[in-house]
Amino acid sequence: MRKFLCIFIAILTLLTVPALAEENLLTNGDFSAGSGRFPDGWTTELWYTDEGVSVLDVEDGGCDGRCIRVSNLSDNDARFAQKVSVEPDTLYRISCMCRAEGISEDGIGATLSVKDTFSYSESLYDTDGQWQKLTVYGRTGEDQTELTLYARVGGYGSLNTGSAWFDDISMEAVTDAPAGAEVLSFDVVSKNSSNEEKTFGAVETDAEPKRNTEAFVLLTALYLLAVLAVVRKTRRSPERKNAFYGRCMAALLAVAFALRAILAVRLRGYYTDVNCFTAWSEHIFSVGAAKFYNSGVWCDYPPGYMLMLWPVAALRSLFGLSTQSSAYLFLLKLWPIAFDLAGAWLLWRRGKERLGARAALMLAAFFALSPAAFTDSAAWGQIDSVFTLMIALCALEAADGRYVPSLTSFALAVLIKPQALLFAPLGLVAVVVFCIREKSARASMSMLKGVLAAVGLLYLAGLIFGFDFSGGVLSGLVRPFGWLWELYRSTMTGYSYVTVNALNLYQLPGLNWAATELHPTVTTVAWILFALSYVYCFALCILSRDRRRLPLIGGLLILLIFTFGPMIHERYLYPALLLLPLGYIYARDRRVLISMALVSATLFLNEFLVLQGGMTAANYGHLQTSEAWINVIVSALNVVNALLLSWTALDVCVLNHVHALSECPVEAESPAARDLRNPPDHRLHLKRADALLMAAVTLIYAVAAFTNLGSTKAPQTMWVSQSAGDSVTFDLGDAARFRLTYYGGICDSNFTVELSNDGMNWTEPYYAKYDQGEIFRWIWYAPQDASGSVARAATVPSEDGSAYVAFAGYEGEEYPFQTARYVRLTSAAAGLKLGEVAFLDADGNPQSATVAQAGHDGALLLDEQDTVPACPSYYNSTYFDEIYHARTAYEHLHGLSTYEWTHPPLGKVLMMVGIQLFGMTPFGWRFMGALMGVLMVPLMYLLTKQLTKSTKLSFTAMFLLSVDSMHFTQTRIATIDSYAVFWIMLMYFFMFRYCQMSWRTKRDFRRSLVTLGLCGVTMGVAWATKWIGFYASAGLAVLFFWTLWRHGRAARSAAAEGSELSRAFTRRMLGTLAFCVAFFVIIPVLIYYFSYYWHLQSYGVQSLKDMFSKTMVDNVIQLQSRIFNYHSGLSGDTHYFRSPWYQWPIIWWPMWYYNGTPYMPDGVISSISCMGNPAVWWFGLAALLFVLIAAAWRRRAPRAFILVLIGFASQFLPWVLVPRSTFIYHYFASVPFIILASVLLLKEVRRRSEDGFRAASIALCTAALVLFIAFYPLESGAPAARSYAMLLRWFKWYNF
Repeated sequence: MRKFLCIFIAILTLLTVPALAEENLLTNGDFSAGSGRFPDGWTTELWYTDEGVSVLDVEDGGCDGRCIRVSNLSDNDARFAQKVSVEPDTLYRISCMCRAEGISEDGIGATLSVKDTFSYSESLYDTDGQWQKLTVYGRTGEDQTELTLYARVGGYGSLNTGSAWFDDISMEAVTDAPAGAEVLSFDVVSKNSSNEEKTFGAVETDAEPKRNTEAFVLLTALYLLAVLAVVRKTRRSPERKNAFYGRCMAALLAVAFALRAILAVRLRGYYTDVNCFTAWSEHIFSVGAAKFYNSGVWCDYPPGYMLMLWPVAALRSLFGLSTQSSAYLFLLKLWPIAFDLAGAWLLWRRGKERLGARAALMLAAFFALSPAAFTDSAAWGQIDSVFTLMIALCALEAADGRYVPSLTSFALAVLIKPQALLFAPLGLVAVVVFCIREKSARASMSMLKGVLAAVGLLYLAGLIFGFDFSGGVLSGLVRPFGWLWELYRSTMTGYSYVTVNALNLYQLPGLNWAATELHPTVTTVAWILFALSYVYCFALCILSRDRRRLPLIGGLLILLIFTFGPMIHERYLYPALLLLPLGYIYARDRRVLISMALVSATLFLNEFLVLQGGMTAANYGHLQTSEAWINVIVSALNVVNALLLSWTALDVCVLNHVHALSECPVEAESPAARDLRNPPDHRLHLKRADALLMAAVTLIYAVAAFTNLGSTKAPQTMWVSQSAGDSVTFDLGDAARFRLTYYGGICDSNFTVELSNDGMNWTEPYYAKYDQGEIFRWIWYAPQDASGSVARAATVPSEDGSAYVAFAGYEGEEYPFQTARYVRLTSAAAGLKLGEVAFLDADGNPQSATVAQAGHDGALLLDEQDTVPACPSYYNSTYFDEIYHARTAYEHLHGLSTYEWTHPPLGKVLMMVGIQLFGMTPFGWRFMGALMGVLMVPLMYLLTKQLTKSTKLSFTAMFLLSVDSMHFTQTRIATIDSYAVFWIMLMYFFMFRYCQMSWRTKRDFRRSLVTLGLCGVTMGVAWATKWIGFYASAGLAVLFFWTLWRHGRAARSAAAEGSELSRAFTRRMLGTLAFCVAFFVIIPVLIYYFSYYWHLQSYGVQSLKDMFSKTMVDNVIQLQSRIFNYHSGLSGDTHYFRSPWYQWPIIWWPMWYYNGTPYMPDGVISSISCMGNPAVWWFGLAALLFVLIAAAWRRRAPRAFILVLIGFASQFLPWVLVPRSTFIYHYFASVPFIILASVLLLKEVRRRSEDGFRAASIALCTAALVLFIAFYPLESGAPAARSYAMLLRWFKWYNF
């Protein structure tokens, strides 16, 4: 019996396994299900989604019933798609019946394929009405669990026309493939990438990535200024030994490599290109070179780079790397990174011979650190640096008369990228001209050998990849030439568009991705300009008597082609990045330096604008019309640069006019020696006039700041409900018409209101408006439903004299008057805290009322009627973020659990002092912030005086701060910004002072430590107030080490004199560093930590001793993590008044803090908005740009310029980089520095004309004062006529 059972099981297994193995994994593969246009289980995807380009639907008349049709009326890649669950590392067979008609054989036809791979079945083009079977075998990846199957016409990079019908599509797991069948890889190249443009009927998994265009425009501008600064500040001084510069060059290459390696693994790159390179690498490793181009895999790159990709896959396989790993990504990008560094080394070697080691190092650094080079190789993952180096070597070797290595290099460049062929006509002309001029058989023979070597190299590549002797030996030997011709012909004609993401002439009229056949006139003009570019460069080559001008002419040619030629891509300009520096080495014309800097900047922006959208599956890797402003600017710069370089090349190559770089003359006395002889003056030189000016302006500002700051009265006692349902009933003595107002404390509960005239019959209860966001403010009652929405039912007055509820809108009132004798308030939960309740008459006066019934302490709700205002306003209530910070200060004072923890606590602790002095009143919680604002006024004077030593400039700066709108508004609201900015100003005052102190004597040194210590302590206080103090600390660190370096330089200058400074420098430097550890690390950390004392009271802290417990330390550390996570999570905030960093200086979008207009009479508004004074901010922006450009341009920038720029950058640049939502008030800490820049500009005016300075200062201060007065109503909450306020709504401002 057991034997029969075993036989039965074996037979059953044999019958079942094949059945399971051949189960169709697809849903609705025969398309029988579905009544609409599309079959069930399938979605459609298209490259071009325009209506009428493609038709995808279901038809009858298939091979066996219904079938799907894919019809491309114009070139497109259209497909039906289905996502399928698969098993890892499993062999699958995909098959279908297919009929094709009218498909062009120049591209991919009707196929079955797998998304995110380059695995296609055989292509069908026209089957003469017959159904043919398509089959493809493939293996899934080791971790793969799903794939998406395509039935398509066309393919990635190979759009096509024509129609195909698919039926009976199936996908089965199989154990083996038939003999001779190729097994492809179904492993997706990138699980987070897609080669598809748009998907319909499916959910997009990757949205367009956040674009950071403005930040990188700023980075590019700073890069250009840095290049300008380096060029302008080059001094004539004896060079050091070459060994020193050699070590510098090695360090440069190491740094450049490290930065590229970090970027390479941080960014996957342009997913489509990286996916292609990965797939091609795996494919050539799998099938070998001979079968690579003949196995149905689409590839538009020449064979040279395929050979370079082979070892990438070999190493990946050897070490078992995943194609998704960082290690593999680095390996894939290693080739272009290595050629980047080789290009820098080439500039070093060639430049050292002609320019000297120092200049050669500068040129090598320009290329190695160029953002365009970084982006192309390490970020994008492209290979332009590979063929660019070959082109550069070709030009250099040709210029030296070595034609064999020259032409061999050119052949290698062509085998790497077909764009190298753009240089072929110029190279041919150059070689012929050079040979004719040499008039030697040796040159001709060398050229002939070079041609043979190049042709032989190309032939060898064609033989390896196009190997096919099936047609005979002669055919096989001739085939490589035809094969290469066809390969390059199809590659060079792939994109018939006027321009393809290239920022050139044709971007100006918006012709990006415009089909050439739709713009024949423009296309014709483009081809004419393309030809003229060659003619012009031919002429330069022929007329130039110096063959070493060839790199310059080559750089010009590619710039002209990029700017004026048709069908150009964004990276075609890349070779100019290396050719122009090489051109400068032999031309030594400073105009070439300008041109190459512009090329680096515009190419970087062009690459970045495309790349930042091409790094996700959604594939937004094109220029965006929403960024047309920067597209036009960069395009115009490229046009101007091309024209200027054209003239420069003519001037240099033909007219022999060279504008050499003018270097700084050797200074008779070094800056260090000058500082040693006349040390900077760190003293303030305050006189009686300074004190009087500070006192007068501070006093006037204090009056303005404290006037109407806030009420000194507010309810201080609270009625607290003991349980849900606790109620208090008020009796007004008789039925009265009233407006209910109330003031509450900290709670998370609400209450209902009921009305009655007889105390027996009550109206339906309606909720009042009250929650966490309404605390410490007066509120007028408007009935709300249980969801918190204002009830807007029709008000029906009773006819029998009973009470009724008046709803919002009744009698035209949003907060309607109620009519009743009795009012009952009932808590919804225990813990409801109400400070006061009042019943206002029509004039806003509280009516007499008594507590008729209460469970306990009901009288507390009527005991402070003198605090009741006629209407709610900023003056008597919290507004904006005061509900967080003022509340937290109150909680600190009373040892309660802290609600707001998203910022360090010290600002709220200082706010607590005001509450302790004046009670929990608007004046109390705003007092300390306003006081800080007042103290900023004389501090601004001292800060400027420290920097300029000028009374007039200091007064101007103080005056500008005192009339700045943001300073006024931001210091009168109970938030923590005023405290943080005050401490930042103070710490920079001490650092500016320290930067002006010397170490000449022991006494000087000790004084400097006192100043430095005060700077560290105030820095710690700033940290403990708001994290922007950490931003400011970065600027302090830069200034400190810069000052330390200056002291060291002074010590070296003093060495010859044997002075005390020289002998004591090392000891003082080490002492200073040890001092900094204490005052810039230990003490700030302690200040930061112990500022949490009040916060931790609710955790059980009762004394400072309790702060030393490990539990409290852990609590504070965990809070920092929560703070960071909170702010990091604000990037998706859609706040109406959010404003990115680049809008702040021009006051593009003010912040609106308070709207009291609903409580004002008709035609009157009350508003508080946060914005800058236009005169102060706009002049400050212009001044800042002046200081920045002047610092770069001047051979020796004034020290004050450097101090101000570093201070501003430390406050402003972090906001460029942070991903969270930002608002205009984040610019507040930068305002003192733009005011300092303003007075530095005025100082420059004064240096040229005292009268001009006086006129400019008076005009600026007058304009600022007038605008401050004009905008005062909108910044203070003072009532103003709406018609007047409308005059102040400039631009898009929404400030009331």
